[in-house]
Amino acid sequence: YSAAARAYEKAGDIAKAKDTWIKAAKEFETDKNYTEAAEAYEKADDTAKAQEIWAKLAKEFEADKTYSAAARAYEKAGDIAKAKDTWIKAAKEFEARGAYLYAAEACVKAGDTAKAQGAWRKLAEACVKADDTPNAAEAYEKAGDTVKAQEIWVKLAKKFEAEGNYLYAVRNYEKAGDTAKTQEMWRKLAEEFETDKNYTEAAEAYEKAGDTAKTQEMWVKLVEAYEKDGYIAMAKKIRRKLVEA
Repeated sequence: YSAAARAYEKAGDIAKAKDTWIKAAKEFETDKNYTEAAEAYEKADDTAKAQEIWAKLAKEFEADKTYSAAARAYEKAGDIAKAKDTWIKAAKEFEARGAYLYAAEACVKAGDTAKAQGAWRKLAEACVKADDTPNAAEAYEKAGDTVKAQEIWVKLAKKFEAEGNYLYAVRNYEKAGDTAKTQEMWRKLAEEFETDKNYTEAAEAYEKAGDTAKTQEMWVKLVEAYEKDGYIAMAKKIRRKLVEA
């Protein structure tokens, strides 16, 4: 029946498709394929019957302590309160296993911000122990500890800056909210691009560094390079933009 229902849908016979989805759903239900049955009832627009089966599935999943699946099934059954309670159970199970990311996500789905932030903090601490500083910073940020997150972003930025990796340095200074250092890194990037005669990238980097004069200078150099290489149309296009600016 499922194949027939899909064929009726493609043929544009929606009424017949719905009737056939009902037949498919009943067949799935008889065979105790409840997920497929619920989905088929949904396709037939029989919301009440679909929710009845999702509720049945949710109870089975919960009895088996498969809490994430149970919570999703309760959501589909329209029982939001029960779904939230079950997401908390899922979160506790994840946390007990040290799966703090899944625990945090489950708390978010449960709408419990405080518990979610607690799980994010535990994830951050685990990341620090594993020397996974970028993910630690992200987790601290989600835990609401912006001070700790910024400390890590700055530490990472300084490391990349010392290595001469200005692109990664600028990204981390941006996350740390350090505008002055961010612009300084953009300038260093711009100077590298200028040395390599990558004038488009240089212009964009100087612009982000807040240096309008150097930005204009790079666009002029790009125009001159295009004219020299015979790309007259491109040169004219950029000149027009410079005049409009």
